[in-house]
Parts: sequence; C-alpha cells; structure tokens
Amino acid sequence: MTDISRLTRGLTTGINADPKYQALAVKRLAIMDEDGANPIFLTRGDYMVLTPRFNPTAQMIAYMSYIQQKPRVYLFDLESGKQEVLGNFPNMTFSPRFSPDGKSVVMALENNGNSDIYLMDLATRTVKRLTNDPAIDTAPTFSPDGKQIAFESGRSGAQQIYVMSAHGGDAKRISFGGGRYSTPVWAPTETRASPARQPARFPARSNSIPIRIRRGCHRW
Repeated sequence: MTDISRLTRGLTTGINADPKYQALAVKRLAIMDEDGANPIFLTRGDYMVLTPRFNPTAQMIAYMSYIQQKPRVYLFDLESGKQEVLGNFPNMTFSPRFSPDGKSVVMALENNGNSDIYLMDLATRTVKRLTNDPAIDTAPTFSPDGKQIAFESGRSGAQQIYVMSAHGGDAKRISFGGGRYSTPVWAPTETRASPARQPARFPARSNSIPIRIRRGCHRW
C-alpha cells in the first residue's frame, strides 16, 4: 500500500465513486503519488480549491477555497481527513505558504480592495502583519532557511518581486524590466533563476528565486 493510499484509506471512496461530483468542472483538492499514480480527490467539487501547498513537516495541506462563496485559507489534515478554516478573518485570505519548519503559514489578507502579507503561528494562532502598503502585496513565499520572504507587489506601479525579512520590515525590490513579475518561488538548491518570458542570468547562489513574467494581473 502506498503512503497516499494509507493516509486516505476510507476518506474519499464515496467522493471518487459518485458520478455527480465526477462530472463537475470545478478545481478540487487532490493528491497522487509522485509518478502520477493513485490520484485521489479530497474535496467533493461543490466549491473551488486553489493553490494547495504541503506542510513540509506534517501531513497537512494549506489552500484557498470558495466555501459558501467566501474565499479563505483552509487546512486539510491528511491523517484525520478534517478540514478547517485558518483564522476568523472578516475578509478574503489567499495565497498560503508554509514556513520551512511547518509551524507557520504566511498568506495575503484583503481589506478594502487592498491586500497585505500576514503570518500565522499554527500552534497559538497568533497573527502578525508583515507588510503595510497601499499597493497590493501577495504571493508570499519563504526562503529555504526561513529567514526571508519573497512576494509580489504593485508598490512600484506594476507587479514586481520584493524580498523582506521573515519578521517583516523594509522590502527590497529584486525584479526590474518590462512586464509584470509574479508568483516567486525560491530554488531549493544553488541554481540560476530565470523568468518565464526571457532568459535572465544571475550569479549561482542558494536562495535564488525563479519568477514568472506576465502581461496580465495575477494575484493568487
């Protein structure tokens, strides 16, 4: 029995077998083996699920879902099969990412049409605001050592990539040029980062960041 089969045994048989949910063209939460075998749906499909991310140290997934038409960040426990909303925020939360030690989640919180970056401790559920800017800040992601957070922001007039301390504070812009830069992802080992639209060369080093360059807006 694979690890995924063991973890999800008895949780989703009815969901996978029910043709009512198989026919729905809705993005659902699903897992599979790394070779693509044994795909299993974890949510029914009566609400959309986006941007799932595994906890690096626990059998847990963070994602954004539109349950009851309210886009919020949720946690799914693979051991118990339980799903819970992360925090009791009045507005939209999205773009969750775990810290490397799995003890915190960084995410974006919308307020009056703007969004900033927040950090939640999973043990205490305490929340810390990391950015406070009139522009939209979103898509946060921890560096592999947990000391920095990269994110995208429109504070320069167009979406660009910034890096700040994991505790918040001043942010440094690291992307320049035409187009919109979005969805930063830290490289896990020493590598060269390159954007999707055109090659870019940086010195080889750890904690480098591949990024996407888009013409349209991309917030999640």
